[in-house]
Amino acid sequence: MSRAPGAPDGARCDAAGCGRRVYCGSLCRGHYRRKRCGLPVDVPLRRWGRSGWEALADAMLAYADASAEDREEFRRASHNARVAAVRYARALADKVTK
Repeated sequence: MSRAPGAPDGARCDAAGCGRRVYCGSLCRGHYRRKRCGLPVDVPLRRWGRSGWEALADAMLAYADASAEDREEFRRASHNARVAAVRYARALADKVTK
């Protein structure tokens, strides 16, 4: 993966909580694409390489940590937990039926 001209080696994406290497400007490849498409950059990108169980556990921990006072944060965490649970259940069902 190339990096931005002039960006120091080890430069990390400016998007909140990302931590990936800079691709262009001060953003990683995924956040840079989102910016070019006019989408919000302040959302986390999907992490590849996790098992379904790890994704479900991460989503449930984020749900448990979400503040009930911040309705948007709580709604997002609740939605992500439901999606992770459904994906995990479908993956288990696929394994059983094979």
